[in-house]
Amino acid sequence: GGGGGAGRRGLLPVAAGWTLPVPPPAAGLTVPSPQLQEAFSRGALKPGLNVVLEERPKRRNDVNGLKQCLSEFRQQLEWVERLDITLGQVVDPTSQSASNKEAVDPENDFQREMSFYRQAQAAVLEALPRLHKLQIPTRRPDDYFAEMAKSDQQMQKIRQKLKSKQEAMERSEKAKQLRAMRKYGKKVRRNYIAKIHGICLVFNLAGFKEDSKRWDTLKNK
Repeated sequence: GGGGGAGRRGLLPVAAGWTLPVPPPAAGLTVPSPQLQEAFSRGALKPGLNVVLEERPKRRNDVNGLKQCLSEFRQQLEWVERLDITLGQVVDPTSQSASNKEAVDPENDFQREMSFYRQAQAAVLEALPRLHKLQIPTRRPDDYFAEMAKSDQQMQKIRQKLKSKQEAMERSEKAKQLRAMRKYGKKVRRNYIAKIHGICLVFNLAGFKEDSKRWDTLKNK
């Protein structure tokens, strides 16, 4: 009686066919889709199978912001104190196609490094006349020795690595030429054997015809 009613205080009876309203999700939570609920009821969802991926921020080229930052830290000094050269894309003079002159593929290491190399060359060619005009020497004296950015041991390792790489390329090229020569030799040999077989066949046919003529002559006698 009364005790049982007190224990069930706050519960409302639900008739058959009725559905209770679903409370709204709390802040920051989302209601799972029916597919996820069904997969969860089957036990298909396990820890570690579902990972929330963080959305990557979209990259944008803020030209105005870059110019503003440049104006903030740029020092208003004479060019001889700054020695900066601003260049655009330098066109490859040996390139014939218009597509190569328009853009450089940033994913192509060779094209990208060659673009940097041509830009450095063009910057030197533009800066040298300006330095000469200001009567600033551009070649160091013969008796001048400066500490290099890289040690001699490191440069020696780089030279050895480049040398070994060049030797490996030469060995690969020689092996490729040797394979091509062997292939060509086999082809020449096959052609020669086929030619010899053809000559032998001709002689055999000629001998057969001669023997046939002799046999016919003997039969007639």
